[in-house]
Amino acid sequence: MLSSLFSPVKIGTMVSKNRLMMSAMSINFGVDENGWVTDQLTEYFVHRARGGVGMMLVGGGGIHPGGRELPDLPQMDDDGCIPALEKMVAAVKPYDTLFGVQLMHGGRQSYLPQKVAPSAIPAPAVVKGEVRALEIHEIEELVQCFGKAAERCRRAGFDFIEIHAAHGYLINQFMSPNANIRTDEYGGCFGNRVRFLLEVIEDIRNRAGKDFPVGVRINGNDYIENGWTLADAVRLAPVLEQ
Repeated sequence: MLSSLFSPVKIGTMVSKNRLMMSAMSINFGVDENGWVTDQLTEYFVHRARGGVGMMLVGGGGIHPGGRELPDLPQMDDDGCIPALEKMVAAVKPYDTLFGVQLMHGGRQSYLPQKVAPSAIPAPAVVKGEVRALEIHEIEELVQCFGKAAERCRRAGFDFIEIHAAHGYLINQFMSPNANIRTDEYGGCFGNRVRFLLEVIEDIRNRAGKDFPVGVRINGNDYIENGWTLADAVRLAPVLEQ
């Protein structure tokens, strides 16, 4: 059965040379003062591609200056990031590895002092600090920030993107009752709580193209009281597939 790990697999419009994917990680090095990638991060991914992985992701790609999870993660929130990303993609391309970017906003789990989230509820662990609830116009702006960041990634030559909608970051905060007590169209029932994610996907498809592969990272259970559950994930998956 292990032989299948090294056989090709088709995912949407992409064909990976094997079934091995290096997941996105918050490496937290290899960017300059603007958050644009440097030769250090490029070389890091070249070494991983050389190892033979079929797919890999740049982790923690920031879509907005106010949503950084950590200080030294790559930022995709300005067109100035594109030349360095193009150089990174060109360096990886000879190794026949599908190369993607994970896009995210930390929300109440951002390392920055001015944190925003669906509701003014601090994170339950690890990240401390006051949180301000997002206004509707700010939510709409963040939807567009995801779309514009995806468009930049496509312009830079990446093969696909992944939306980080798990592990307590902003999109997961919208989806989880533990973090979202809004009473408007983004809170309350299941359909309202997943609205932000679906709007993000729609904006990405409109800006980056309907043929640009988009993945969504979700978790099965928050394991906290009144959190996102496995039943929620099972309910969401076919909606995302559609």
